[in-house]
Amino acid sequence: MILNDWPTPLQPIDDQVRIRLICLFEQAGWVGPPVVVHQEEPQLLALTGAEALAAAREVGLQPAQVPTVHLRELAAEAGVAWLPGWEFAGVGWGLSMLPLELREHWRLRPPPPSTRREVHPTPAAWRRAVLGRRAGS
Repeated sequence: MILNDWPTPLQPIDDQVRIRLICLFEQAGWVGPPVVVHQEEPQLLALTGAEALAAAREVGLQPAQVPTVHLRELAAEAGVAWLPGWEFAGVGWGLSMLPLELREHWRLRPPPPSTRREVHPTPAAWRRAVLGRRAGS
């Protein structure tokens, strides 16, 4: 996925990490893993890489120079079906559907409470509501 504009970071920015990344990016350009993004209309959200995105902007990198991977791609990689309505359930809930190993590998954390939308209480409850059947049956 090639970015046309900067995604909105959901995680707070650690200034010490941002400053270290500025020094690194000034010397070598983008270094590090892709930023995990999620389209939640009307904006593109950055689920990882808040400090890296801030540093990239400060050193003059363009959005298209930032490697990204979409949350849907990670779900497909994990064999998790992307169900209708995930965009409306909220990103924190969508992250909970991914296997723990994948969340740890990509360092995916739920957004801070101040940025969360209201979500269904559990994935099973959402499945019942959307699919009209009991989860696991």
